[in-house]
Amino acid sequence: MRISGNSSRMRVTRVLCNYFKRYVEYEMRQSSGVDYKVPIYGWVRKGKRNWKYSQFHPLSAQGQMINKTSKENDLVEPIKDWKIFRGDRVQVLIGKDKGRHGLVNFIIKERNWCYVEGLNCEYKLEEEFEGQPLLKKTEKPLLVTSEVRLVDPADNEPTDIEWKYTEDGKKVRVSVRSGRILPLPAAAEDYYDDFTQISSYKDGDKDTNKEELQRVTFEPSLKSFEEDIFNQMGIKEDRKPGKTYWY
Repeated sequence: MRISGNSSRMRVTRVLCNYFKRYVEYEMRQSSGVDYKVPIYGWVRKGKRNWKYSQFHPLSAQGQMINKTSKENDLVEPIKDWKIFRGDRVQVLIGKDKGRHGLVNFIIKERNWCYVEGLNCEYKLEEEFEGQPLLKKTEKPLLVTSEVRLVDPADNEPTDIEWKYTEDGKKVRVSVRSGRILPLPAAAEDYYDDFTQISSYKDGDKDTNKEELQRVTFEPSLKSFEEDIFNQMGIKEDRKPGKTYWY
């Protein structure tokens, strides 16, 4: 039996159209999470949900699971001038560890969180291993706005911080309690991905050096594009352009 060219083209077109419809319905089910068919006509693309930040890396399995299961939006108070950094000694103001001092080992600015080493921990009893129960210890986040306070090294008491400028124009942290300048810790300059300090970074072969970056490659002028090209190429133009009228 011979099938004509027109019949085969119609059959292929019908298959492709049905495939496109099924593909769109599948993508809509995946984005909305609803397990039923959505009509292709009149559908509206769903906007991307804001990322939910946590202590886990966004590409890790824990970070992906949190964003897949949680549907609540986090209300975060924006902080204009951040005052607490990694390596600072702070005092916990809430919970069982209230009044204790510790070092900040991790910060999540998107949630106004900081983690204090060994404090504000959660203990969870997990499955037994070789007949012995396992106790898991996890540090819980603390809000830098109301749950921790920076410690003044002058008297080891919590204090508020103000940003001021020195005579040289350098921005520094100043303790409201004693008026002492509190320099930033060395860990504040570390990258979170590999914990390398910014000051120890060295330029490589593919990095643009400072001299090349500051070199002036364009000087603005009132000349037209043609006149600028003539001057750069040494072309002398004696002809005068004709008058142009705009209506």
